[in-house]
Amino acid sequence: MNNVYFDTPQLDSYGENLSGVSRRKKLRLRWYGQDQQNIAGTLELKCKQSAQGWKLSQPLSPGLDLTRHSWQHIREQLRPSLKPELLHYFDRYSWPVLMNAYQRDYYLSFDGNIRVTLDFGITSYDQRLSLLPNLHREVLPAGKMVVEVKADRENQAFLAEVIRSLPLRVGKHSKYAIAMEAILG
Repeated sequence: MNNVYFDTPQLDSYGENLSGVSRRKKLRLRWYGQDQQNIAGTLELKCKQSAQGWKLSQPLSPGLDLTRHSWQHIREQLRPSLKPELLHYFDRYSWPVLMNAYQRDYYLSFDGNIRVTLDFGITSYDQRLSLLPNLHREVLPAGKMVVEVKADRENQAFLAEVIRSLPLRVGKHSKYAIAMEAILG
């Protein structure tokens, strides 16, 4: 799994996350696999209001090349294909800030009500000062693992029970925010 997180030059999305703003948005480009030359990903606007989250997504045509093109060229390539509701946010949050990559395993409870993802081998790359995508200078060492447990709204009570039974430290986690903290100190 690969992501490029976009923000404003003032890092508004990051700041909203740190401040705990209950209504916030984060824009990212996501694609699967190790290809960096013919990416057919999805532009996603992750929205959060209090504890509820949802996404506005748009699949993108293949062809993005992170190995040869500048960020300016990549933004110009993305912009004309975006739906108006995503274009509005892309125009505001179009500065590439961070790229990360990791492996993800998916699990589903027997009844199908609880979904678990296990993310591992997480690597992050600072994009803020790069004219071309930084694909090689890693910010955080790989090794951290993230477990997410999710359920639909009608199964939230059961989800809370499941989470309480896990022998893990429970808390909110943003791969974007954690990497930005490492970058900014």
